[in-house]
Amino acid sequence: MKSSYLKTISAYLVISMSLILTSCESQPASNPLPISTPVEFTPETALVIRTDLSYTAVQFAEVVPRVVQKLTFGLSGTLTEIHAGMHDFVRQGEVLAELDPADYLAHIERNEINMQILEIRKQQRDYDSLSSEYSLIDAREAYNLARRRGNRDIINRRQLSLRRLELSAELSKLNDMLFELDYEKAYEEHALLLSNFDRTTLVAPTDGYILFDTTLDIGDNVEANAEVFSFVSTSDILLHITSREAVHFQGQENMNVTIDDETYRASSYTPVRGDTIWRSDIPLTQAFLAFRFPPMYVQADSTVSTKILLERANTLAIPRRSIRTFAGDTSVDVLDGDLIVNVPVELGIVDGGLVEVISGLSEGDVVIIG
Repeated sequence: MKSSYLKTISAYLVISMSLILTSCESQPASNPLPISTPVEFTPETALVIRTDLSYTAVQFAEVVPRVVQKLTFGLSGTLTEIHAGMHDFVRQGEVLAELDPADYLAHIERNEINMQILEIRKQQRDYDSLSSEYSLIDAREAYNLARRRGNRDIINRRQLSLRRLELSAELSKLNDMLFELDYEKAYEEHALLLSNFDRTTLVAPTDGYILFDTTLDIGDNVEANAEVFSFVSTSDILLHITSREAVHFQGQENMNVTIDDETYRASSYTPVRGDTIWRSDIPLTQAFLAFRFPPMYVQADSTVSTKILLERANTLAIPRRSIRTFAGDTSVDVLDGDLIVNVPVELGIVDGGLVEVISGLSEGDVVIIG
C-alpha cells in the first residue's frame, strides 16, 4: 500500500511541474535584456601653448680644463725654492718657485762691463767723426785756395787729398750707422736683461690650479723655457656632463649651476680643435658647460655634485600624457578637423606635467591626451 501511495504522489508532482513550465512559456517577459547600441567617443584634448618652463638636474660632473698652460722660467738657473704643488689653488702673481739669482747677477755685471766698453767706443767714434769733419773742411779750403792761385800741381795735390778725405768720411758714416745699430741693440738687450731679473721667480699668471707639479728638486738646474708646472686658469674650467639629461644642454644659454651651495652662471661649450678637451664627435649624451664667471676653489680634474637649473622662457609646451613613444620614436596625435594625425616631435625639458616642444608642433595645435 505504502509503495502504491508514493508512486501516485510522484506522478502528481511531475504533472504539476509540467503545467507550471507550460504556463511560464506562454506569458510575455516583464523585464527584457538591454540591446547594445553605438556610442560616440570624444577624446580628451589640449592646446599647444607658450609658457615658461624650468628643469633641475642633480648629478655628478667632471671638472676639466679647456686649456692647460705650461709655466716656465725665462732663463736657466739653480732651483732654490718651490712654493706650490699638485692641485693647489693659487692667486694671480703668487710666487710658485724661485731660482738662485747669483748666476743671473753675474751675467748682468758682465753685460754692464761690455756696455761701458761700448760707451767708450762711442765717445771715441764721436771724437773721430768730429775730427774727420774738421779735416774735410780744411781740405776744401786748401783746394779752393789752390784754384784761386792757379798752380796746377798744387791744385791736383789738393784735389786728390780732398777726394781721399771725402771717401774716408763716407766710409766712416757707414761704419757709424752700423755701430749705432749695434749700440742701440746692445742697450735694448741690457734693458731687457735688467727688466727680466724678476724672471728668477715663477709666478701664477692668473687665478687657477696647479694640475701637475714639478719633478725637479731644490738644487737642480732648470733650463730656460723648460716646463716646471702645468696650470689651468679658473676661466678655463669646464664641467663635463655625461647623462641622458645632457641632450638638453646643447645650445642652452642662461643656466644656473650650483656646486657646494655656490651658484654660478653657465652656458654650453662646444670643444674646438686645439682645445685640451677637443673631440671630433660628441654624442648627445655628453655636454660641456662653461662658467660665465670663474668659480673659485672648484678643483680641476675632480668630480663634483651639481644642481643644474635649466630655464626656457616663452617656449612651446604640451602635456606629458599626450606623448607617444614607439621603437624609440616620439610623436603625438594631433586633431586635424575630424581626423587624428600622428606627428613626430622633438621634445626638450620636462616641468611637472608639461614638456617642451622643440619642433614638430605649432602654437594652437590640438593634441590628444591619454
